[in-house]
Amino acid sequence: MAKAPIASALRSCHSPARSLISSRVESGFANVTGGLLGVDERRRVLVAAGVSLAVGAVAIQTALYLADVYLLDRRVGTFDVDGEGGLSAWSSSVTTFSTAVLALLFALVQSARRIELYALAAAAAFLSLDEVVIIHERIGLRVTDALDLSDTYLRVAWPVVYLPLLATVALILFQLARTSTDPARSLLAVGLALLACAVGLEMGGLALDLIPSLTETSWLYTMEIALEEGAELAGWILLTTGVAVLLLAPDALVLGQEGAID
Repeated sequence: MAKAPIASALRSCHSPARSLISSRVESGFANVTGGLLGVDERRRVLVAAGVSLAVGAVAIQTALYLADVYLLDRRVGTFDVDGEGGLSAWSSSVTTFSTAVLALLFALVQSARRIELYALAAAAAFLSLDEVVIIHERIGLRVTDALDLSDTYLRVAWPVVYLPLLATVALILFQLARTSTDPARSLLAVGLALLACAVGLEMGGLALDLIPSLTETSWLYTMEIALEEGAELAGWILLTTGVAVLLLAPDALVLGQEGAID
């Protein structure tokens, strides 16, 4: 008969402790869940910002270029995306270098793909420098001079010389996209596809250069240049955003045999 009061007393004594433990567990779970939701929310904001920036940057660049060609008679060299040292070269250099910086930062926390990420960072940094000091143009001109070709073939000469570098960057980005989850995978894949389109348009533009009746103000030539430069700019912005998503949430990279986080 005395056991019931004792059991009741024990339950009443343990009740506050149990409540405290339960509340702590629930609070901890809520904090963890809230943190995960916070990461997902920041990732969505980052993706939306990156895509919006890509669309907006290309729209502004294209509008300024078309205004320079058809309204200003190409008097404003800063707006000429087909020239060097203008707004287009600057924006492309900035976005390419941004990819290099983020790839370097991600390499510091992603051990399994560290070598590839270091290589991507180095290649992107070099391509950023190339946009400013025009290394590819100089190499292309030397190749055309050595082969006694017209400067018109510069469009094909430099991509051929840069083929090993471009192929290496493409392979690294492809592998990074393949082993990532969305949205990083989609951003990297679309960004890589746009860069491939830009190089293809650059080389395909040779056909337009060989048509004597086409001038720099011809709509076909103008559209080819606008699409090429727009694809390049949007491609690097999306790649930068994709690497930023991986850096923000490394779990977006498939782990196991494919990767490991330090």
